[in-house]
Amino acid sequence: MDRKKVALKLMVVAIAVVVIFAVVPSEASAYTYNRWAAANYAKSNWNSNVPGSNYFGSNDCTNFVSNCLKAGGWPEVYEPWTYWQHLIFRKKPDAWYANSWTHWYSYTWGGANNFGKYVGIYSGRGYTRSLSYTPWYRYFKIGDIVQIDYNKDGVWDHTMIITDITHNDMYVTYHWASSKYVSLNYLKDNKYPNARFMGYNLKDRF
Repeated sequence: MDRKKVALKLMVVAIAVVVIFAVVPSEASAYTYNRWAAANYAKSNWNSNVPGSNYFGSNDCTNFVSNCLKAGGWPEVYEPWTYWQHLIFRKKPDAWYANSWTHWYSYTWGGANNFGKYVGIYSGRGYTRSLSYTPWYRYFKIGDIVQIDYNKDGVWDHTMIITDITHNDMYVTYHWASSKYVSLNYLKDNKYPNARFMGYNLKDRF
């Protein structure tokens, strides 16, 4: 075979290899979720405003959990540089960001229903897990998420983070009527027996 043709083919192969490795992220570039850091953040700030963040008042539950996940290593997505970018990005179902200085927040950051869709569908960082899977300690970990739909209308109303698990129960921490280590059995069976609950398993690497 002509040497020039061989050299050309080798060059094409070399370029293809470079392109493949440049486009496909390596395992080393994946993010790691430190669920212990997220849970510790929740336990440290359960009864106070999130440091460096706006407080959403009685609707702070999802903002609080988002900050817990950020403390656990979740990177923000679609962070806008300008107000016009924010107007475009804030409604995107796969956006997740907050800026307390500019008061720019994606709908997924502080809205329980949008957050649930983001985590379970669009983020690639977690997936839904029915709480009917028992015992819970086999299917959930500290740092996973639980949401409540109070009226069973298909809209998630409240977001909580799991901060402790035993063989018989899971304990959640949350803002809005700020509480720490609340028994999930108590919430399901006594406080909100007619509500719908959903769990979210979060990936350790994504």
